[in-house]
Amino acid sequence: MPQKNEIMTLTACGYTNEGEGVCRAEGFVVFVPGMLEGEQAEVQLLKVKKTYAYGKIVRLLNQSEERNEIDCPSFPQCGGCKLRHMSYEEELKLKKQLVTDAVERIGGLHLKVWEVRPSPKQFHYRNKAQLPVGMENGVPVTGFFAARSHRLVSCQNCLIGDERTDLASKALAEYMQKTGATVYDETTHRGLIRHLYLRYGTEKTMVCVVTNGKKLPNSELLCEKMRNALGEQITVVQNVNTEKTNVVLGKEMIPLFGDGTISDRLCGLEFQISPHSFFQVNHAQTEQLYQKAVELSAVSKEDTILDLYCGIGTMTLLFADKAKKAYGVEIVPQAIENAKKNAEKNGIENVEFLCGDASTAVKKFENEPVDVVVVDPPRTGCSAELIDSILKISPKRIIYVSCNPATLARDMKLFAESGYMGEEVYPFDMFPRTAHVETVALLTKLKESDSITVELNLDELEVTAPEMKATYGQIKEYVLNKYGFKVSSLNIAQVKKECGIIERENYNKPSDDYKQPNCPKTKADAIKDAFKYFKMIN
Repeated sequence: MPQKNEIMTLTACGYTNEGEGVCRAEGFVVFVPGMLEGEQAEVQLLKVKKTYAYGKIVRLLNQSEERNEIDCPSFPQCGGCKLRHMSYEEELKLKKQLVTDAVERIGGLHLKVWEVRPSPKQFHYRNKAQLPVGMENGVPVTGFFAARSHRLVSCQNCLIGDERTDLASKALAEYMQKTGATVYDETTHRGLIRHLYLRYGTEKTMVCVVTNGKKLPNSELLCEKMRNALGEQITVVQNVNTEKTNVVLGKEMIPLFGDGTISDRLCGLEFQISPHSFFQVNHAQTEQLYQKAVELSAVSKEDTILDLYCGIGTMTLLFADKAKKAYGVEIVPQAIENAKKNAEKNGIENVEFLCGDASTAVKKFENEPVDVVVVDPPRTGCSAELIDSILKISPKRIIYVSCNPATLARDMKLFAESGYMGEEVYPFDMFPRTAHVETVALLTKLKESDSITVELNLDELEVTAPEMKATYGQIKEYVLNKYGFKVSSLNIAQVKKECGIIERENYNKPSDDYKQPNCPKTKADAIKDAFKYFKMIN
């Protein structure tokens, strides 16, 4: 058994989904940040578990041709980028493998995964920045939180951020020094300035200062500093967030200069954007992604479109231009207001926007024909309720846009079980130098003639119907993605027994003659929710 601080000579044979090198030694797995596939290194073990460990490179013995010279002084400390140490070609290869692994291992599907569409820009591509504010050597600074922490790492000339960001950060620091405005301390919940939040449109820049309270000293000076730094084409907004939370924005917006919105042109249409609105961060790549989504949908003037998680109506309006009617659903009221104005601004009349939860809104269409459903959910994917609601309206086609290959694969499997089959997945590099990848897939409803009926005897297979619904690994992943904590195989087996789900004899089944710790109620409730999601219980 390897020991902590032991130094081993290891070779990386692959990557984790965060881009860390994966090494194997005598059945033991070691994850090594910054190590590329094929490289050999002396690795010091920093954290050792029963079957795996985390290590760091002590000395690189064999350097890959795909290794990059580090071009950012804040990498990897700031946590914003994960992959600056590898070539862009290696990054695209890694991201394709992430999508392929998810589709095959989580989804159990064998689909064509296309090569990842490279981003037109790999530098300074982000049109949005959320920068926590802190103090460094007695001076206010902005930066990013280090990975898996809330330790601020100051950052200048971020290579993926807009080049104007440093100008805004400097202007905020000057304002704070001049007025004495204090930095927010999340441990004591005291101090005023929490975040600097920036968005860049086609012509105008949005500056949003997030504060722990309404009182902002000399806001006119703040606006003056920002105008001097960024020019007159800006809007300045104060956002009030007094909650003890990691969520950046609070609910209240106070325009200080301009109307608090900016505009951007995308695929030939103009969109108004407010601080709370969702808008993709990589403008040029977003156009390619959305054009592929419209192409895959094969939408015609006879079709009705339902766009869920529509944000400010970007995809809704693009589909509406080619459809008979388009509906957009979004839970954020400000985004719906933007969407309605965007439809009016672009002269698109065959569209309607609804404010509400996607799962609830879909139910309104159970008695109305919908030809194409478009979903672009958060990283957690579609809820079980939403998937059931989509299945009830029985669209001909589903366009699934995803920022998380794992939940895409999970949901594609559930749709496939109900007759919606995918053939191809198209990855897009929306976030160069990070470990994230965007995808779009078309799911088509099988016709009766396209399917066959297979009769299975469950007794002969030695498995019960509920047991077939999901593996232990899928249940664990569902709970982790939705609730943020892990459950053990023993926990799942205990809840299965409680719910009357009969298991074959195996190591997961709790022993009746051995005293086991009871599964905590919080975990039991999460596991039962997973059972419902996978239709193992009602």
